[in-house]
Amino acid sequence: MFGLTVFGYLGFGYLIAKSGITPAELLNATAADGTPTKDAIGTIAGVTTLTQFGVPAVVVAALVLTQGKSRRQIGIITAVMLLAIGRAYVFSERLAVLELVVPLAVIGSAYLGNRSRRGNVLAQWIPLASLPVLLLVFGLFEYFRSWSFYRTRTSNSFVQFAADRLAGYYATAINNGQIIYDNMRWPGRVPYDTLEVVWTAPGIQHVYSTLPPHRSAFPLGPSDYRPLLAQHGNPEFNNPSGYTGPFTDYGHFGGLVYFAIAGIIVGVTYRAFCNGSLIGMLMYPVMFTGLLEMPRYLYWAQGRAAPAWVGLLLVAYLATRVNKSRKPGPSDAPDSSTYLTVSQPGGVTR
Repeated sequence: MFGLTVFGYLGFGYLIAKSGITPAELLNATAADGTPTKDAIGTIAGVTTLTQFGVPAVVVAALVLTQGKSRRQIGIITAVMLLAIGRAYVFSERLAVLELVVPLAVIGSAYLGNRSRRGNVLAQWIPLASLPVLLLVFGLFEYFRSWSFYRTRTSNSFVQFAADRLAGYYATAINNGQIIYDNMRWPGRVPYDTLEVVWTAPGIQHVYSTLPPHRSAFPLGPSDYRPLLAQHGNPEFNNPSGYTGPFTDYGHFGGLVYFAIAGIIVGVTYRAFCNGSLIGMLMYPVMFTGLLEMPRYLYWAQGRAAPAWVGLLLVAYLATRVNKSRKPGPSDAPDSSTYLTVSQPGGVTR
């Protein structure tokens, strides 16, 4: 998975070299003709998407690290993180970093919480402590990108500007979700928000774009989404809301059923994570990213999450096969160092 990740980033390197963009233009995130570098660089279908295998690579490396220090795994995490930071800056894609940091925080919290009583207390404070860290990281990206434009157009301090902009991404997303629900929901509409991974797959995207307007949905078919934002919202903040997506796709009852099923799956996976089950430890950290991103979009259903699901399920399958094929021996006796233990309510440790 790490190899696939690097190959995907090599695809971006090829596009950068092909476009003739200089290092200075990359730092400014603007090409010589004034267009954003992300538009000048573009993507390669099926190649640059491989960068998303960095998510499962980091999850597996972090779980291996809970069993003991490994320079190789530390190197994998560091390399993927540095590549993602560069991508987040050039393509204004902060989620590329967030979807690595959140699983690391989930696994790290579970590990830290079982080292000692003090570690358990620190782990419980991580969610609250992460809020100022989020604002700091978000502000750093905004300082080098949008602040250079807005600093002469606002009387607010940079801290106020960054805080307002961060809050705006979430507040406007919920509003945008209601705009979509009110104006882009119609009988016979092909479900898009909850099946985005299907419609954005190579080859299928072209088929979807040929659907008549009354069957398609934003952003692949003929869309009135941006004009709607200009009329009811702000085109600069165009995130849809994950809360309204299932209701837009399936109606009132269908949306409730969707969230009920999703809640059961997340709950079962969380219990598996707490019980030290391999499938739970692999899947829940990525599911938690989807919970945090729910106000802005359905991360679980996006095409960018597909490599994580595929990679982690493949690891779980291969690990299960290896365990079944092994002959029991003295080395298979339970050992406290073999498992990632997680404290459960009531003081029980598994």
